[in-house]
Amino acid sequence: MHDQIFSRGTGAVASAATRAEATGGDRVHVLLVAHDDLVSESLRRALDSECSVQIVGLVDPHRDLATVIERSRPDVVMVTAHAYDAEGLGVVAHHHEHHPDLPVLLLADCAAGPALGAAINAGCAGFVAWDGGFAELVRAIHTVAEGGVCMPRSLAADLVAQLTPAPHSPLDLTDRELEILGLLTRGMSTEEIVEHLTISVHTVRNHIRTLLGKLGAHSRLEAVALATRRGLVREPVTH
Repeated sequence: MHDQIFSRGTGAVASAATRAEATGGDRVHVLLVAHDDLVSESLRRALDSECSVQIVGLVDPHRDLATVIERSRPDVVMVTAHAYDAEGLGVVAHHHEHHPDLPVLLLADCAAGPALGAAINAGCAGFVAWDGGFAELVRAIHTVAEGGVCMPRSLAADLVAQLTPAPHSPLDLTDRELEILGLLTRGMSTEEIVEHLTISVHTVRNHIRTLLGKLGAHSRLEAVALATRRGLVREPVTH
């Protein structure tokens, strides 16, 4: 089931010192949440050989996640499919409530079906399918770390369909808010939106916060999916 995500192909693996030098020490720090020790260790080994990503902690969802986050200070929390149940979604929702600016990436099974909508509602910033490639996983980690959203194309329609229907009252979105919503749908990160619109990070974040409130969304990914469902934007860019 997990062979593709763990496969990196051939080629030498650089030493930790070489990787740090190559990236200037500017790697994305990931906290991995998983029930299965074997899966956790396999992912850690695969990702630690990637020069732009560093696993800063492995934790079971039963642990006090807030304490681990405070100690490890990750840029992204990645939850595996083994925590992808009612309990796992509770962990994600609790985390998102207390750390709304720390994105959660779900490593999910494509066959998960209706639970995908619940995961969005819990606050996930993106999804990667187990049967995807390693490069896709690394790209998704960077996308959510930079404030973007992502989902596999095979899940896009299902994610939108499984969401709790949003009320069809007027949203009164401004032209700028619609523009930013469209850029989020294209997969742009906060920094990319700042550069594209030539406005401040603070302004972009305020617009996004307002968008979430008007859409009744818990996360950027949910906002994109809800906006797609309501026909405000086109189908989101997928990875």
